[in-house]
Amino acid sequence: YAGKVDHRDDPLFAQARCKLAEIVRGRVWFMMAFCNVIVVRVPGKSGAKSTLLLIDAGAASAADHIVEILSEHFFEKGEFVSHCVYTHGHVDHVGAIPFIEAAQKSAGHTTPIELWAHERTAARFRRYA
Repeated sequence: YAGKVDHRDDPLFAQARCKLAEIVRGRVWFMMAFCNVIVVRVPGKSGAKSTLLLIDAGAASAADHIVEILSEHFFEKGEFVSHCVYTHGHVDHVGAIPFIEAAQKSAGHTTPIELWAHERTAARFRRYA
C-alpha cells in the first residue's frame, strides 16, 4: 500500500507538514506527521556521539517534511537515527523509514536503522504488498 499510494500532494494530508516540539529539554521531541513521531536523544557512552531513537517513523506521505526536520535539527549536527520502535503495524507509522535512511546515507551515515517491532508486524505488512 505505502508504495502504491502517494498522498504527498493531497491537501487532506496538510497536517503532515509538522513542526518539531521539544517536550523534554535536549532529550525528547514530538512531531505530528500524520501519526505521532517521537525523537529521543540517547547519550553516547565514553565520549561517543549521541544517537536518536524514533518511536514510530511517520507516514510516507509526510516523509519529505520529516526528513527536512530531522536533517535541520539533528543530521546536520552529526546525530543520526540508530533505532526505530514500531508501536504497531500500520503503514502510516513506518512509511517514512526508507526516506530517513536514504537521507542519513546522503549525509554520510551508512549504518542501517535497527527496527524493533512485535514479531507479527512483518506478517501484517505483507497484507499491504
